[in-house]
Amino acid sequence: MLSRSVLIALNKKGKYPNQRISDLISMPENADVLASKLLNLGVSLSDDQDKFELMLKKKSIDLLVHTDKNYPSRLKDFDESPLTIYYRGDKALFSSAKTVGIVGTRKASTYGLAQAAALSGELSKHGYVVVSGLALGIDSAAHKAALDGGSKTIAVLGTPIDRVYPAQNESLALQIVDSGSLIISEYPPEMKTEKYHFIFRNRIIAALSDIVIVVEAPGRSGALTTARYAMDFGKDVYVVPGDINKPGFLGSNRLISQGAFVISSINDFLESVGLDKKPTRDILKSDQLILDALVSHGGNFDKILECLGCDPAKLNVDLMKLEIEGIIRKDILGKYYLV
Repeated sequence: MLSRSVLIALNKKGKYPNQRISDLISMPENADVLASKLLNLGVSLSDDQDKFELMLKKKSIDLLVHTDKNYPSRLKDFDESPLTIYYRGDKALFSSAKTVGIVGTRKASTYGLAQAAALSGELSKHGYVVVSGLALGIDSAAHKAALDGGSKTIAVLGTPIDRVYPAQNESLALQIVDSGSLIISEYPPEMKTEKYHFIFRNRIIAALSDIVIVVEAPGRSGALTTARYAMDFGKDVYVVPGDINKPGFLGSNRLISQGAFVISSINDFLESVGLDKKPTRDILKSDQLILDALVSHGGNFDKILECLGCDPAKLNVDLMKLEIEGIIRKDILGKYYLV
């Protein structure tokens, strides 16, 4: 079996033999044969391993190698399993009883952001740890909602563990670690980031998640890769349906025809995963005015707006909130009705 130092050296160079990870791990460590194989891969063991691990310690970065006894079981048993996992935060989250991946586009709509936050917040209340990729858009909304609800979240980076991308999410990354949550990457500090790293990390999001929710994804999106990995792993994939005329929902809507489950409302979704329905809250006076106008004017947005005399953007947000809470729904013609 290959040693810890060999696996770290392979990972640091980004070099993997053209064979299954399980075959690599169990490869006999004959010194001459191993040296020849590693040289062919451009990997040297001359690096000072103690110096490298001291650098990790100074940066408050911890490391798990595939052969470690406490290597996460969710990441261990598939062909593209990562050789190493660098992390900051609470590694106990690797063994969380319930996990959900919530993913989607960086260029999310207001609707998509609201749905991501609502689903993340509600599932967090039911004990789920939210897994996502710390990107802008849907990922950030999912992480923030979990933290705002006092729950935990796991962020899987497509960059080295010591580099947050985009940089504007550095404060969110710090909040994740400080809250006792977890940030992970298979890429060591100072490693050059390649474009394919972001796509390849999606297999880790899928592997760590018991179920995966795609909130909003265009025709080409990393979220679709996460969904395909999840399906390959035999996990349930759920989709928040979107407007068929909007390119931002093309990919996620297409997943429905490929076997993903539709989230028609939060309550229906909670029931489908064996959770209690979301309790109905008392209707606020401001919401009751909207509901009264909705009934009086046949659910037509323009007529509700004219009746209330409010700001269109605010009314849109208020209606979306009522829709997310399962109090109203919107039909294919864009009219609202009471549930």
